Amino acid sequence: MKQYEGKKLMVLLTGTLLALFFFLPVGITAPMLDSGKTDPIILAFNGYKITRYDVQIKVQENNSLDVTENITAQFEEPKHGIYRNIPLVHKVREPMNQETVAYTQKAKISNLLVMDGLTGQTVPINQENKSGQLALKIGDASQTFTGEKTYCIRYTYSINSDGVKSFNGLYYNLIGDGWDTYIGNVSFAIEMPKAFDPKDIVFMLGAKEAGSRVNYQVEDNRITGKVNSVLARGEGLTIRLALPQGYFRRSTDDHSAIWKGILAGLILVSLLLFFLVGRNPRLQREGALPLPLTFTPAEAGYVLGGDAAKRGRTALLLYWADKGYLCFEKNGQDDVALVKLKDADAGLKPYEQTLFNALFVNGDKVTAEQLKTQVAGVLSQTERELQDYFSVPERRIYTVSSCKARGVCYLLTLLGMVMFSAKIYGDIYSWTDLLTSMVLVGVWAFVLFPFILFVDYYARKNGTGSMTGLLINSIGFLLMLGMLLGLASYAGALDRECWLIVAVMSISGFCGAFMKKRTAFGNELLSQILRLKKQLETGELADEQTSELFYSLLPYAYMLGMSNDWGKFGEDKGFQSPSWFRGSMVNLYSTLSFSNVVNEQLGVFESNMTYSDSSDGSGGGGGAGGGGGGSW
Repeated sequence: MKQYEGKKLMVLLTGTLLALFFFLPVGITAPMLDSGKTDPIILAFNGYKITRYDVQIKVQENNSLDVTENITAQFEEPKHGIYRNIPLVHKVREPMNQETVAYTQKAKISNLLVMDGLTGQTVPINQENKSGQLALKIGDASQTFTGEKTYCIRYTYSINSDGVKSFNGLYYNLIGDGWDTYIGNVSFAIEMPKAFDPKDIVFMLGAKEAGSRVNYQVEDNRITGKVNSVLARGEGLTIRLALPQGYFRRSTDDHSAIWKGILAGLILVSLLLFFLVGRNPRLQREGALPLPLTFTPAEAGYVLGGDAAKRGRTALLLYWADKGYLCFEKNGQDDVALVKLKDADAGLKPYEQTLFNALFVNGDKVTAEQLKTQVAGVLSQTERELQDYFSVPERRIYTVSSCKARGVCYLLTLLGMVMFSAKIYGDIYSWTDLLTSMVLVGVWAFVLFPFILFVDYYARKNGTGSMTGLLINSIGFLLMLGMLLGLASYAGALDRECWLIVAVMSISGFCGAFMKKRTAFGNELLSQILRLKKQLETGELADEQTSELFYSLLPYAYMLGMSNDWGKFGEDKGFQSPSWFRGSMVNLYSTLSFSNVVNEQLGVFESNMTYSDSSDGSGGGGGAGGGGGGSW
């Protein structure tokens, strides 16, 4: 029995020793939090401890703080130095006047200097804007040391307006909650620029009021004090001092109003360019249509852009057939071939000759399947020649001045992207920050410019009276605006200046998308195309329709996506099948069924005459400051 009791006593002693071993730091530190001793026991963690941390702050009337931090670190193992992370953006939820006030504080750090606290020599640092903090890596990467080291960090911490109307306030982390070790012997001195009510001073340790753990005195406009205990890892010290509105004034070197004026000027430039040189003349949608048409379906498709451009190129097959250059030959149920009837001559324009000759490069007959290899190499050349056709002064579709103004608007959009990136990212403190900001500009350009070019496509539709184009442009504008403002709000950068920057990007981008003023020739050409479309839709041309007119307009109907509708209007006219179509449809002929077959077969040709390139011619318990740090 005694042997059993001995073993039991041994187990109990062992367990007690293990408990003391594992929980000794807590057991020592926790009592010190309320002990009131001036020189508490400080434990090392992560290979070092901070034995003294003194903060001296001189608050200026423009709400900037001249800060001096003297940090004494004891390194228990070889280290290069310490980290010091100073917040640049801080979201605050502060109880004030029986309500919680939420706002974002942003700061700019300048006049940064780090010295050895004993010798006064400059200490090497590496600085970087990192996740809303200025990350300082203090020390020499080529040297390590153990023992005691004192660092003196000086900087100016300029706080932007908090946007709260009812009061100003000093809400500042004297010691940030990001330190990864214990901190002892914390002292501070804060010199305010004007008188204040000492009753409004509140010190916080973590999320709770400090109470007796902080002793402080107020003499004139100066607050001095110390923390009576060790700060645990992740425990910060914050001062909260409510001040009346107007206590702080803007600095005389604050250029915010100037920047806002510049941004407003950029918006005004975009709008003036649009209304002065980019606004299109009114289209003539009514009136007789001059027949025969003086433009090809490819040219009409080029002017309209989008799918019409692809169909316009394919519609040249019908156009050439009607002109006697080729015929369609249908063998069996599905096979349709193109048969050349005569060579390309001066009756075809240069871009037509290029494509026509490519069709029959290997003989006088070609199937849809053979087109894949025969025309693929000349499609881009055909498009360039079509663009060249409209590049001569008398056939320009858009004015030179509007094209230049369009470029200016897109440059302003790019400038807005640069400013937006700087606003979101914050101040530049290193080459790494500059490179990151440039990458962000590239991201905005990659996301927004394709979106703007997409809007440009629908801007053409909008310019032709399409409600779809108008609706999509309106929705697109709101989506782009919402995306940018939402991102700015998430980053805590949404202020009046940011609103103006987003407006610069949005308005200049959309003005650029619509900034293509038509020349008199271009306006007349588009007017004729729209009159043709309207008269094909309403059947106005069907009243005077002849067999020759029906087949001559069929290529344009296909280009406009209306070949079946056009076939219906000729259904009761008793037209004979065209001489350029040979096949089984001749004996079972009707204009509607013929149009259906033509539409289907041209779809096959179109898919084989299309390539991949575009064919379009056109918190409680924490304020600003503070942060934290570590060793390395």
